[in-house]
Amino acid sequence: MPDQPFPRVFVSHSSADKDFVRVLVGELQDAGVDTWFDEQQLSPGDSIVSGISGGLSDTDYLLVVLSKNSVQSNWVTAELNAALMLQLSDGGTTVIPVVIDDCDIPVLLRDIVYADFKASFTDAMRRVLEVLQMEDASVSYSSTHATKPKPHLGSDECPVGGCMRKLSTMSDADIRRAIHDRLALDEIRAVWMDTFGTDMYDSSRDKTKLDRSIDLILEANREKKRDKLIENLCRGYAHKMPC
Repeated sequence: MPDQPFPRVFVSHSSADKDFVRVLVGELQDAGVDTWFDEQQLSPGDSIVSGISGGLSDTDYLLVVLSKNSVQSNWVTAELNAALMLQLSDGGTTVIPVVIDDCDIPVLLRDIVYADFKASFTDAMRRVLEVLQMEDASVSYSSTHATKPKPHLGSDECPVGGCMRKLSTMSDADIRRAIHDRLALDEIRAVWMDTFGTDMYDSSRDKTKLDRSIDLILEANREKKRDKLIENLCRGYAHKMPC
């Protein structure tokens, strides 16, 4: 990746939506997008106001994550207003709304075509990246993420405990990648059943394997069952998981 990759993207969101945003940012960065995310850019003791101000002033796109949480957030409103002022003043910043649940779209954004992540994460992600590709041809998105190293296969001797320790240190994006690259769809379905007690096909049978892998991570975060998901992955498929 180049030293100063383009485009530069600032992700505006409510802290209540962190679980979704971590997955979103992981997928953006896998695709080669230079992403400003507060958890990665701000260290303890940093000024939040100056950090965010600097990030906004040096960005090409503002991805504003719209949800029931964020439309009531003063921080998100301030970031959006600042980005819209930059867009109107010099055309340097483009706002891309990202909708993740049924919420009231802010009036200033109702005329802007948004990416709808409610139905399909991967379809919405491709829509976002189509916009970003207009600026940088190196941005790409595929079901394999060929530019990112794949987690190595485990071995038949890999202990469950070792697998669990390894996965517990990995990011959501890396666990998602391991699930997608190493498990068959029927295995993903079995892990879903073991983790949530429901059939993942209850909602839809048409989703891609990549969508299923992402849904597994997002649902585990929503239900506070990330540890249970990791345990089920390792108890059933330690020989396929990183170890």
